[in-house]
Amino acid sequence: MLRLRRALLAVPAAVALTLALPSSAWAASGSASNYMWAGHASATWTWSGPGSLTNIDLHVEDDNCNSNPVYAQLRVTRSNGGVWYTSTHRYDYNGCSGSGTNHNDLTLSDGYNIKYIALYVCNDGTFNDCIVGPNSSANPLA
Repeated sequence: MLRLRRALLAVPAAVALTLALPSSAWAASGSASNYMWAGHASATWTWSGPGSLTNIDLHVEDDNCNSNPVYAQLRVTRSNGGVWYTSTHRYDYNGCSGSGTNHNDLTLSDGYNIKYIALYVCNDGTFNDCIVGPNSSANPLA
């Protein structure tokens, strides 16, 4: 009987240890892509919390020989319904003869919970023809 009591007492300590893992252990990966007539973009990242992404690797590629570069931004949809776009345009200036441009090790942080991430891709011409991809990556940590 004494052995059984000792074994039962050891179980809560193991459970408590499991629950004490740091939040970074719960990181998850995400990805998005978007195509338009002038070019495309794709990205992968790590969801590092309810309002942040790290290790963002963004690839932007110009597929049209029209002398206008293509750029991409991230479109952020918050859990409360708000939407905003990253302020920096990430360009590919190589034109249709190049293999695109990589923008690596980027980060994104928001004071609110992020619900979705999508890619916004634009042909930087006279009329800035743009297209927003679908909300292709939901935040599992939000």
